[in-house]
Amino acid sequence: MDIRAYLDSGIIEEYCLGLLDSAAAAGVEQLSRQHPAIDLEIRKTLETLARVSNVAVPRPQVKTALFQLIDQLETEQKIDLESPPFIHRHSDAAAWNSAVEGLAPTIEEDSARYYFLQEHPDFQLAVVWLEDQMVEDGHAPDEFQESFLILEGTCECNIGGKIIHLQAGDYLEIPRLTQHTIRNTSVHPQPFVKALVQRRKAA
Repeated sequence: MDIRAYLDSGIIEEYCLGLLDSAAAAGVEQLSRQHPAIDLEIRKTLETLARVSNVAVPRPQVKTALFQLIDQLETEQKIDLESPPFIHRHSDAAAWNSAVEGLAPTIEEDSARYYFLQEHPDFQLAVVWLEDQMVEDGHAPDEFQESFLILEGTCECNIGGKIIHLQAGDYLEIPRLTQHTIRNTSVHPQPFVKALVQRRKAA
């Protein structure tokens, strides 16, 4: 088991915040008994949460934003393309693919075609159809955070030399300052990999 990858997945934070279902929580507890590093991470996370809850009182707008995010997670299957939610690693790819069904690309660049759902200075969300590959330089920390949600097909991502294979339903955040190449690997007759590409301005 890759302990570092497990710790970096965010599941410890979800466990400590009580966001996991009983089966997933039981799995975390079992692993914590087997791996001291996981047990230590749980303890550290709980201590951090205790300090924050005792010291900091969140501003009303933070509380409002948090409840909006929770509501968004629960209702994302009813996606409003006029005001689409952010994509994240728990996004429902099938619901998104159903929501964008029938949209046709309006922009074409090399082997990629785009339909922008939102295009603002601080936030961009586009449906992308990639037939071959695209290569992008790393994005600066103060530029934006880029992420992908695969809707159809498959692709191979070279992220700074690390190869990652994605299929429908997979989500990936691109590390900042890291060159990345996305290559369509979809099996015939699927001619492209279809994805949501999100760019959010860094805070």
